[in-house]
Amino acid sequence: MRGRRGAIIVEMREVGDRIREYDDRLKIVEEQVSAFPHSPESSARVGPCGQRRRLHTVARTWGELPSFGTSRGPIGVGVALGILDFERAAKITGSRSPCSAGRGEARRALINFMLDVQTRENGYREVLLHSS
Repeated sequence: MRGRRGAIIVEMREVGDRIREYDDRLKIVEEQVSAFPHSPESSARVGPCGQRRRLHTVARTWGELPSFGTSRGPIGVGVALGILDFERAAKITGSRSPCSAGRGEARRALINFMLDVQTRENGYREVLLHSS
């Protein structure tokens, strides 16, 4: 029993020595990283995601800046272009799933084309996964 306990103590001392060695190596790496010229300055403000970001300032402008009004976001743009149709999707599925229409179907045409090329010419097999 005493021999086993002594072996465990020796092993734990070795583990402690390795931890100290890794801590020393970590300090060296952290010093190298902080000396890297592209690392954010400590004076940079912390952004909403917790990362430090440098504040950019405008040095000069030329001409008048256009005003685009309020941003509609990707869904609003898709509806305005007629490539997303939520009302039709709600009639078909009963949910707010988008329904592609018009020019939005160019995406499906590209998918069909690539599936045809890959399955017919390159020996791939189409597999469709259904989520439950």
